[in-house]
Amino acid sequence: MPIATKKIGESISGPKVSIRFKGPFDYTYLARTVQRWFEQRRFKFMESRIKDAGKKMKVDMEATRDIDEFYAESYTVKMEMWELSSQEVIVNGEPRKILNGLVQIDVSGSVKTDRAGFFKKKGKLYEFLGKVLIDARWREIEAKYIDVMEYRTQDIQTAIKECLNMTTKENAPW
Repeated sequence: MPIATKKIGESISGPKVSIRFKGPFDYTYLARTVQRWFEQRRFKFMESRIKDAGKKMKVDMEATRDIDEFYAESYTVKMEMWELSSQEVIVNGEPRKILNGLVQIDVSGSVKTDRAGFFKKKGKLYEFLGKVLIDARWREIEAKYIDVMEYRTQDIQTAIKECLNMTTKENAPW
């Protein structure tokens, strides 16, 4: 990706993984698992959107962490659920609400340049200096953060799959 096309304040996209699941799942446990995963790695976590329409549900979660005064690392987890039905199950003497349906979870990462908007606000000279800073540090950011995002998104994917009991040990046909 040629860096000359990147502008100050834009996000540099990282890897993306998708998970599809059909069956019963505990949404509360799933959401807590994702939240806990990010908070253990010192990300600021928030659920930016929850749209519940009966048999359909959309949830967007965001996690952000400042790399330095110029860059910020962020992840987006988008869950879309449809054909939902709920049932109440007793687990360890406590009632739990279990959802049954189709789920698609998309996890993507990105690095945002000029996270505070310092170089964008000041004028053309500052914008030029911001581009120089992107060019000078591009290899470092790519090696330290963009490449590591691949492993982090796969770690999130593994945690979600373990939460949904999709691990190979239980679902392997042999």
